[in-house]
Amino acid sequence: VQLTPRLSFLHYTTLFRSKNTKQSKMAQVKSGSNIDLIIGGFNRKYSLCGSPSRKTSYEIAILKEPQSKGGSAYIHDKVNIGQLAQIVGPKNHFRLDESAAEYILIAGGIGITPIIAMADRLKLLGKKYIIHYAGKSKSSMAMREKLLLRSEEHTSELQSQASSY
Repeated sequence: VQLTPRLSFLHYTTLFRSKNTKQSKMAQVKSGSNIDLIIGGFNRKYSLCGSPSRKTSYEIAILKEPQSKGGSAYIHDKVNIGQLAQIVGPKNHFRLDESAAEYILIAGGIGITPIIAMADRLKLLGKKYIIHYAGKSKSSMAMREKLLLRSEEHTSELQSQASSY
């Protein structure tokens, strides 16, 4: 796949889009899915946070960790637009049970990434849900901006809380 940094949130989280270089459809995903991204000698797991209905690309959000063993720092500092990478998956060990009438989605920090895909799916299904999203500070809530940018989709369902501890 080719990686394209698409949008940066704050100064340490970047949304990447991976696009199939063979011009064929990507494997279908369900909300909560993740992929293994293999690039620069690193193999890291990332939750998919784009729409599960997207057929030609996947979206992942990568937090640049200050105490990183190198994977996130490499991806943020070295990956160029269109750079080739390998992916394995998608896999789903965090499936959304679509049979409930109402949902409470809870996330903290970068853990919001699979929750965004779940909220997108629930919105599409017309299900009632609420998102509780917490972080140490608003600046640590990487995807808060993405949720607010898509305010017509999720704002009435979003409750975010930043607290110092």
